[in-house]
Amino acid sequence: MKEIKAVVKPTRIAAVLQVLKSVAERSSSKGACQHIAVSQVVHPLTPRDHGQPQYSMELAEPVLAYYRVEFVCTDDTVMPVVASIKKAAYTGQPDAGWIVVTETHAIEHIS
Repeated sequence: MKEIKAVVKPTRIAAVLQVLKSVAERSSSKGACQHIAVSQVVHPLTPRDHGQPQYSMELAEPVLAYYRVEFVCTDDTVMPVVASIKKAAYTGQPDAGWIVVTETHAIEHIS
C-alpha cells in the first residue's frame, strides 16, 4: 500500500475528488483508493508565488490557500492515480500544487 498526499489549488479540488471516485469505481483492485481525507492548508507566500494571497492571523504573514487530499491506495494503482490527479489539478500556473507518495506499512482502524 502507498499513501498519497496531493496539495492542490482550491479551484481544482472538486475535479481531483471526482477523479478519485472514478478511479475507485473502475478499478479491479479491492480498495484501490481508501480512507480519503480532505483538509484546507495554507502555504506561506513567497516572491515567486502566483495567486490571490490571504493574510493569516496565526502566522502573521500572507499565505496562499490550498487543499490537501490524503488517501491510501494499492501499489498497482499508484501511477494511474498520480497521473489522473496531475491532469485534474492542472492550472497552467507554476507551483500549482504537489503530490507526495510514501510507503505505508500498516493501517490500523480505530474502534
